[in-house]
Amino acid sequence: MITVNRRLARTLAEDFAGYCALQQLSVWETPAIFPVNEWFEREFARLDSDLVLLESSQVVAVWNRVIEEDLHRSGVDLLQVPATVRQAVRADTLCCDYLVDSYIPDGVEQEAFLRWRQCYEARCREQQWLDRTRLPEMIEQAVSDGRLIVDSGQIWLGFDDLTPLLHRIQQTLNSAGCTIENLAAARVNPVAFDAVAAADESEELLAAARWARQCLEQQVGIVAVVVPELERLQGEVQTIFSRELSRSAYPDRVPMDTFNMSLGYPLADQGMVAAALTLLQLQDSLDFDQLSYLLRCPWFAGGIDEWQQRALFERQLRADNVLRLSVSDLLYRLRHQPQAPRGMLHLVEQLQRWQGEHDKIAPADWVEHLNSFLQQIGWPGDASLDSRGYQVFAAWQDKVLTPVARLGVVSATMTPGQLVSWVCRLSREILFQPKAQDHRLQIIGLLETAGLTFDALWLCGAGEQVFPGGLSFNPFLPVALQKQSQMPHSDLFHEADYARLLLERLQHAAQQMVISYAQNKEERPCRCSPYLSQLPWQQCQETDGVDWNGVSLEAIDDCRAPSLSSAQLEEPLSGGTGLLKEQAQCPFKAFIHYRVGVRALDVPQPGLTSRRRGDLLHRVLQQVWQCLGSHAGLLDYDDTALRELIAEQVVAVLDGTRFAGHERALLAVEKQRLESLVLEWLDVERQREPFNVQSVEERQQLQVGPLRLNTIPDRIDMTADGRMIVLDYKTGQISVGDLVGEVLLEPQLPVYALHGVQGDVAAISFAQVRHGRCAFKGVSAEDEVLPGVRSVERSRGVKEGIANWTELIDHWRQHAQCTAQAVVDGDATVTPIHAKVCQFCDLKGLCRIDLQCVEEQHGEDKA
Repeated sequence: MITVNRRLARTLAEDFAGYCALQQLSVWETPAIFPVNEWFEREFARLDSDLVLLESSQVVAVWNRVIEEDLHRSGVDLLQVPATVRQAVRADTLCCDYLVDSYIPDGVEQEAFLRWRQCYEARCREQQWLDRTRLPEMIEQAVSDGRLIVDSGQIWLGFDDLTPLLHRIQQTLNSAGCTIENLAAARVNPVAFDAVAAADESEELLAAARWARQCLEQQVGIVAVVVPELERLQGEVQTIFSRELSRSAYPDRVPMDTFNMSLGYPLADQGMVAAALTLLQLQDSLDFDQLSYLLRCPWFAGGIDEWQQRALFERQLRADNVLRLSVSDLLYRLRHQPQAPRGMLHLVEQLQRWQGEHDKIAPADWVEHLNSFLQQIGWPGDASLDSRGYQVFAAWQDKVLTPVARLGVVSATMTPGQLVSWVCRLSREILFQPKAQDHRLQIIGLLETAGLTFDALWLCGAGEQVFPGGLSFNPFLPVALQKQSQMPHSDLFHEADYARLLLERLQHAAQQMVISYAQNKEERPCRCSPYLSQLPWQQCQETDGVDWNGVSLEAIDDCRAPSLSSAQLEEPLSGGTGLLKEQAQCPFKAFIHYRVGVRALDVPQPGLTSRRRGDLLHRVLQQVWQCLGSHAGLLDYDDTALRELIAEQVVAVLDGTRFAGHERALLAVEKQRLESLVLEWLDVERQREPFNVQSVEERQQLQVGPLRLNTIPDRIDMTADGRMIVLDYKTGQISVGDLVGEVLLEPQLPVYALHGVQGDVAAISFAQVRHGRCAFKGVSAEDEVLPGVRSVERSRGVKEGIANWTELIDHWRQHAQCTAQAVVDGDATVTPIHAKVCQFCDLKGLCRIDLQCVEEQHGEDKA
């Protein structure tokens, strides 16, 4: 028996084995059931020919060389040579299958293909190579010559449309005494038949998944879902079916994770293979994403055991704003990193040696060298491989490295770059599908249904764009030739006949049958196939088929964390006044950042980060005021001397700071920015009344209500009358309302004023240090304590009921104590004070406030 594909041959063999088991046979002869391509190879092995049968990768290599040589002679460059090779191989296959020996070309592309094909055939004859495209013709010739004796009879099953070549081979077999019977697929008369119209493809797939789950729960037998465009929808199909099947209350009846999908995923997408390919494609310079991937990858030695050291090393790279590192610089950092991950160090050392290889040697030698390299770096990781992992590893060895090694048949030597190119190419082209899948549910494409019957079948995508299919011409063959030969997707009448044939067969392939289509496909309206318009279409029903009655749900209030113990309150809490600020803005944010200690990692970015630039400015101002000491000290410097002082301090700060390579290139610009910005700010300070600087960046431990906090005020000044002014540098835009409004959103200055200053406080203010916008922004006991700073009575946005400085201080004290008590009580509600708090928050994925807002909006819409 000759079948159209492997799936049909495997199904028939399994059915035969099941039949023998029912007959209580313990041993039986293996039936002679072969996919058509395997049968040709089996017959070729019997011929004892001197020809070398090329594998697909070897065929591609020969075509690739032929095309590149022709392009070089013609002086033409192509951007996509691999894509051109694929189209040329496809055109050559069509010529063989449809018995096209020659044609009159219509353009330069077709003239080029004729040259390539002649050169390819001449090279194969010269080297005694035979590809699988020409293998059927050779078998036919051997049967015709009497060199190959075939069976007395064959049954061909599952061939909806024989190509001219296969038709001619059947005639030759018949002439040689082999009776050919083209057996049609078994016809089943449906007992239940439905036609469903869904709003879109997602709704259609979800309905099919629910139907499949219900069929499996009812144990109807083999269930199939046919998705004509499975390659395009594969990811969505996998997600929807996995989610829907996992909801079943009968896990013994429903294959939740092991259902059979005919189309696999590229081997290159499997974790261990993706890791190897990523490593092999690295250049001497690694960007941060590549560095981060290598550090977090579990597929190399130390990836699991060293995860803590590697995480700390990555955090350091992020903190240093490292965008790119050469392999040698990465080695230097690892060798001088305290508690460096030794496995990572070894990996980079081996990578450096591998990148130093430039020899041109035989493909088999390169494969041996590659295996040795991967083994030295501990690929595929420390953990033991599970069944799926072993299958991926075996596919890598058997379907990637072995074919690359065999390229030596058609290519004596190759460079390291060519080796990596071939390994990546094959890994992307080979589809991996784990074995031991559950066949109770099969999700398949149209071609895989040939010759098969099922107990229940759902045909998706029965729209006008699939039945009949659209036209698609091969650019290397004349359109008229493709139409005349009735090649696939070349003639509307042929496509229409083929669509009717498929639909007729599928409608009689199961006892329970559902046909569906999506009324909107890729944001465009779609109608059902014209060959199905007579069906009684029904709109898809929104029901999940699961009885949720009687299911008890437990509600957990997770808005309050454990209260701080007395022992915890005896020690200063981390975060300083930042803890109070975030508690006022959003309690959940404060809890996660300071109680749990979780923050998003820094993301390296080009240039100096805003935080780094702000830190540099703070340090320069700190050192400048430590030199000046007072308003009088500032006035003692003329413009030239002040510029020199500022320049000295800027240089000292920059020299004492560690910068990444890309940041160092900007230091000259940053030096100019700091000098001009500090000078501009000091011009504002000159306009003040006399003062002395009492403290600059001095650490303090303050008691705020029940909390003990470590704080560092930027600066505290004393006026001529002995009162204090508390200052905090800011490089961003500041609003005075954050200090005097209903909610104290900037508590650090009030806390310093209440608990960190000995004596009366005359004013608190932010020092807004921004080019062109340098100014004091705060509030004071009376006007003009600082330039531009108003008294409470004249300030805007003051909380209602506060009339003077004393009342404002009382408000600050009460608010600070309440906020501190909320921290102690464990208040962790997701209640941001306004939308701006969430705008740049790093915890959206944790608090899920966006989802909460969507649910609330949905509830309002339903209401």
